Amino acid sequence: MEYLMIRDFEYNPETQETRKQELEKLTQDQETFRTSMLQWCYTSYGEVFSSWMHFCAVRVFTESILRYGLPPSFLSVVLSPSMKSEKKVRSIFEGLCDNSKCTYWKSEEDGGGMGSFAADTDAHPYVSFTINLI
Repeated sequence: MEYLMIRDFEYNPETQETRKQELEKLTQDQETFRTSMLQWCYTSYGEVFSSWMHFCAVRVFTESILRYGLPPSFLSVVLSPSMKSEKKVRSIFEGLCDNSKCTYWKSEEDGGGMGSFAADTDAHPYVSFTINLI
């Protein structure tokens, strides 16, 4: 059980002035740090974005090698189709990937060996992943 002790408040103008000056100094420090942080963010954004795109390129390479094996023989492309044309673009890519290595990704009705996995919306006969910039 806690007990609270209430003390009388004594107004001291010097203490109030000291606290006011301290608050102003903290506000100025906060603005200085904010400006410094924004400058650092503006400077570092390009480098971080470049590193992220490099990581995405490494991911495409790795997934392509894991999926299709060696020697590497593929083309990497960055596309930004509209929401309306995404399905059409995917069907064109599936038509272009119609070879013996891609039969693994087709459904059993189409003659492939993946069965229910190919029915997954993320299963394509090509390496595909989305980069969200927003």
